[in-house]
Amino acid sequence: MDGLELREEIRHSGAVYFLQTSLAGEGRQIQSSFFRDGAVFDTILRGLNGVASPEGIKDLTKAFHIQNKKRFQLLLDVRGKIRHSKDPA
Repeated sequence: MDGLELREEIRHSGAVYFLQTSLAGEGRQIQSSFFRDGAVFDTILRGLNGVASPEGIKDLTKAFHIQNKKRFQLLLDVRGKIRHSKDPA
């Protein structure tokens, strides 16, 4: 399955991040990369775990993208709460 790519802009506290999820490794794994100011700062890989059908790969890719977006937003929220707390320790 070629050409499957999901892109999303994530805005938080005035900063803009991008999440891009696509098939990598000649279609053998899913790759999610996080960008800020055009530079990659983190990449997460996941194997297809035996999923072979195009529809199954598409569903798994979407689910991985959504999962990574939620985790990243959670980290941003926690970082913001810590930054604005009176006692960050």
